[in-house]
Amino acid sequence: MDQRTKLLEAAMICLQQRGYARTTTRDIVAEAGAHLPAVNYYFGSKERLLDAAITAGLGRWMDTTMATAPSDSPAGPAALLRDSLAGFLAALESNRTNVVAAAEAYAQVSRSEELRESLAAEYQRAAARVEAVVNETEGDDDPLDDRDRRGVTTVLLALFDGLAIQWLVAPDRSPDAEDVIRSLAILGSVLADEQ
Repeated sequence: MDQRTKLLEAAMICLQQRGYARTTTRDIVAEAGAHLPAVNYYFGSKERLLDAAITAGLGRWMDTTMATAPSDSPAGPAALLRDSLAGFLAALESNRTNVVAAAEAYAQVSRSEELRESLAAEYQRAAARVEAVVNETEGDDDPLDDRDRRGVTTVLLALFDGLAIQWLVAPDRSPDAEDVIRSLAILGSVLADEQ
């Protein structure tokens, strides 16, 4: 592993252990086995290194989340959603570093335009992947238009983000996939009654 990658990995560990505000340059270089000047040489500043670590963590988490989705689901969109939720929830603990990096990102995004742009690009990449899955699973009888497809994608990303934050706060009270699906069905029927 090269020095830049070691620093990035070390910053991700420090984010999980100490958080953005409490991580020092010395913490990062000690974790990486590097020298202080290496941070400025490779990243320009500690803040840029931490922002890069946050972005990398969010990207990894999104990639891992997409990998938990079954490649196909013969039982249809509902089964695919249920299986994807179950895989996502089961993988949270093994992705703790990346989930914490994402949570740190939300706290820092209003303080750094560069970080906001990097995260927006990661979200766009994730949205494109989710939208592709939505495209593959929608029925021929009632296809979604572009606006509805984007809306479903946005709500799914928000659902996964929200579940991850709830898990970080109270892992022992996290719902399982069946609870989430049942709740979505209840909300869907309430909203359908309004239409």
